[in-house]
Amino acid sequence: GRIPKVALALSATRAEFAAPTLPKQAIGVAIHFEQAQVTYMQGHAPLTHASGVVNVDGESLTVEVGSAKTLSGTQAQDGVVTIPDLNADNPRINVTFSARAPAR
Repeated sequence: GRIPKVALALSATRAEFAAPTLPKQAIGVAIHFEQAQVTYMQGHAPLTHASGVVNVDGESLTVEVGSAKTLSGTQAQDGVVTIPDLNADNPRINVTFSARAPAR
């Protein structure tokens, strides 16, 4: 895969960075990716040719996948993975996407 663009913004006091959790606005990261291969769960087929962006702030993570391939001929698109609270002991992970596959 390729990472053509990364953006980072930091805005917090020393005390905020030393705290156990960061305020939402303390950090902002955007990582754009292209042609990536992602193994999202052991034992499952990986996503290949994935393109999109990962956004992280002090509280949450969002991955937007514009397109990817998996299995034999399956095209995934408009995927969104969110972890709304990175500080939770057992964080909820939300996944949505559309898929097209040939019928045989």
